[in-house]
Amino acid sequence: MRDKYKGKAYFNDYINTLYNTQEALIEKLKNHLVKSDRIASVKMHMTKKYLRIIFAKYSRGDDMFNKEVYSVFENIVNLMTKYWSERHQNILYYLEKNKVIYLKQYTLSYHVFMLNMLSIGYLLNVDDVQFQLINDFIEKDEIKDFIYDFLLRSKLQDKEPITDTNFKVFSGFKDPFVTIKQIINTTNKDDAVVKLKSFLENEWFKIINKHNLYSSHTHKFDVYCGYWCFPAAAIVKIKGLDDSSFRDNPYYPKDLIQ
Repeated sequence: MRDKYKGKAYFNDYINTLYNTQEALIEKLKNHLVKSDRIASVKMHMTKKYLRIIFAKYSRGDDMFNKEVYSVFENIVNLMTKYWSERHQNILYYLEKNKVIYLKQYTLSYHVFMLNMLSIGYLLNVDDVQFQLINDFIEKDEIKDFIYDFLLRSKLQDKEPITDTNFKVFSGFKDPFVTIKQIINTTNKDDAVVKLKSFLENEWFKIINKHNLYSSHTHKFDVYCGYWCFPAAAIVKIKGLDDSSFRDNPYYPKDLIQ
């Protein structure tokens, strides 16, 4: 067990329930039992359920470097390529003089989803094909984000670095990962370690709370899968940082550093 809030029996039931739900949805899609205007939405929610399975498997203490976990990751990427459409529901937008204005950035929940996908993909060392597909998805959405770029270029060596971001503060949606960007740009490893330790201890809690994740372990329904900060582990591995000062942080997935 790696999680401190729930036991193995909980995660066994949680993972089995998610797998069963996914199988039922796959059958509905195969048999054309999902309305055409809802297919993209169903597939998007399926990707998030598969990601929760990966979270829960890590929380349970599973060996993460095996075919089953890789298969789950590939299922997510395959679904992502199928439900993408121009200006889809994960893109922020607003109305101006009765005209819809789309921003080139994701909603907070999908931003966190994408960071987790890139971080977990790097930590599990998934093949470059999977990373290239995610990169294509981001480029189609015209999203420019320095953290995405940092994680993508860790695998895609020929990818040209971006020179600017198109993030805008919108309707109270401020960038919650400013510190992460500072850590990425910090050349002094000791300074990066200090900043990352502080981020895990003082900021990650607030981010997952805003993302409606915190306290999910006390919810009356089984919705909890773990509070892991996979981007922190990816940064440690990519930059070669010494994580000894925060290795026992309850949000830090240290077992993925190999």
